[in-house]
Amino acid sequence: MTDKAHLKILQAGVSVWNGWRKESPHIRPNLRLAKLQGMDLSGANLSKTDLFGADLSGVRLYDADLSNAALYSATLYGANLGRVDLTDADLGGAKLNGADLTEASLLGADLYGANLYGANLYGANLYEATLYGACLSRANLFAANLHGANLESANLEEADFSGAILQMADLTGVNLKHACLSNANLFMADLSQADLTGATLSWADLIGANFFGVILNNANLNGAKFVWTELGDEALIPAFMREPNLAQVTYNSQTIWPEGFIPPVRSKSK
Repeated sequence: MTDKAHLKILQAGVSVWNGWRKESPHIRPNLRLAKLQGMDLSGANLSKTDLFGADLSGVRLYDADLSNAALYSATLYGANLGRVDLTDADLGGAKLNGADLTEASLLGADLYGANLYGANLYGANLYEATLYGACLSRANLFAANLHGANLESANLEEADFSGAILQMADLTGVNLKHACLSNANLFMADLSQADLTGATLSWADLIGANFFGVILNNANLNGAKFVWTELGDEALIPAFMREPNLAQVTYNSQTIWPEGFIPPVRSKSK
C-alpha cells in the first residue's frame, strides 16, 4: 500500500517533493496503488519510485524523471509523458492508451504486455526496450528509435512507423496489418512469421531483414531496398546484404514490389 507520508509530500507540490528527494536520496518513495488522477507532476523527480498499480490517468508528467521507476500495472490513460525519462522503467502490463509520450526516453524500458493503443510516441527513444506482446495498434511512432527493441508477438496493426529506426529489432510474429513503415530503417530486423497484409513499406531499408514466412498480401514495397547496391568490392559485402531472405513468403497480385525486383516464385498465393 501507499506510504501516506510520501503521498502527502507529493500532494504538497513538485517543488516540495523534489526538495525532499534531494534531502533524502536514500529513501525509495512508496506510492503503490496511489490515486493520482489529473495531478500536474511536470518536472517531478520520481526516479526509482514504486508506483505499482498506481492510477495516473490524465496526469501531466512532462519532463519528469521516472527512470528505474516501478510502474507495473499502472494506469496512465491519456497521461502527458512528453519528454519524460523512463529509462529502465518497469511498465509491464501498464495501461497507456492514448498517452502522449512525445520524445520520451524509454531506453531499456520493460513494456511487456503493455497497452499503448493510440499512444503518441513521436520521436520517442525505445532503444533496446522490451515490448513483447504489447499493443501499439494505431500508435504514432513516427521517427521513433526502436533499435534492437523486442517487439515479438506485439500488435502493431495500423501503427505509424514512418521514418522510424527498427534496426536489428525483433519483430517475430508481429501483427503489422495496414501499418505504415515508409522510409523506416529495418536493417537486419527479424520479421519472420509477421503479418504485413496491406502494410506500406515504401522506400524502407530492408537490407539484411529476415522475411521468412512473412505475409505480404496487398503490401506496398515500392522503392524499398532489399539488397546493398552501393559500389564496392562485392567480396567484402556479407551474403545477407546481397541476398534477401524471402523464404516461404506469401504475397498476391496486389503486392507492389520495388521496380526491377524479382519476387520469389515459391509460396506465391493466388
